[in-house]
Amino acid sequence: MEEMTVLEMQRFLNQQYTEGKSELEAYQNLMKILGLTYPQSE
Repeated sequence: MEEMTVLEMQRFLNQQYTEGKSELEAYQNLMKILGLTYPQSE
Protein backbone atom coordinates (compact mmCIF):
# COMPACT_ATOMS: atom_id res chain seq x y z
CA MET A 1 0.00 0.00 0.00
CA GLU A 2 1.27 3.45 -0.87
CA GLU A 3 1.53 6.02 1.88
CA MET A 4 0.34 9.61 1.60
CA THR A 5 2.75 12.39 2.46
CA VAL A 6 1.67 15.32 4.61
CA LEU A 7 1.61 17.51 1.50
CA GLU A 8 -0.65 15.04 -0.33
CA MET A 9 -3.01 14.94 2.66
CA GLN A 10 -3.14 18.73 2.72
CA ARG A 11 -3.89 18.84 -1.01
CA PHE A 12 -6.69 16.32 -0.50
CA LEU A 13 -8.21 18.41 2.31
CA ASN A 14 -7.90 21.57 0.19
CA GLN A 15 -9.67 19.79 -2.68
CA GLN A 16 -12.46 18.68 -0.34
CA TYR A 17 -12.83 22.30 0.84
CA THR A 18 -13.12 23.60 -2.73
CA GLU A 19 -15.80 20.97 -3.39
CA GLY A 20 -17.82 22.43 -0.49
CA LYS A 21 -17.36 19.55 1.95
CA SER A 22 -17.49 20.26 5.68
CA GLU A 23 -14.34 19.83 7.75
CA LEU A 24 -15.74 16.70 9.39
CA GLU A 25 -16.73 15.22 6.04
CA ALA A 26 -13.27 15.93 4.61
CA TYR A 27 -11.54 14.24 7.55
CA GLN A 28 -13.87 11.25 7.29
CA ASN A 29 -13.06 10.90 3.60
CA LEU A 30 -9.33 11.14 4.34
CA MET A 31 -9.64 8.47 7.03
CA LYS A 32 -11.36 6.16 4.53
CA ILE A 33 -8.52 6.62 2.05
CA LEU A 34 -5.93 5.93 4.75
CA GLY A 35 -7.87 2.91 6.02
CA LEU A 36 -8.32 4.35 9.50
CA THR A 37 -11.34 3.87 11.75
CA TYR A 38 -12.42 5.77 14.82
CA PRO A 39 -13.06 3.62 17.89
CA GLN A 40 -16.76 3.10 18.58
CA SER A 41 -18.09 3.41 22.12
CA GLU A 42 -20.23 0.55 23.40
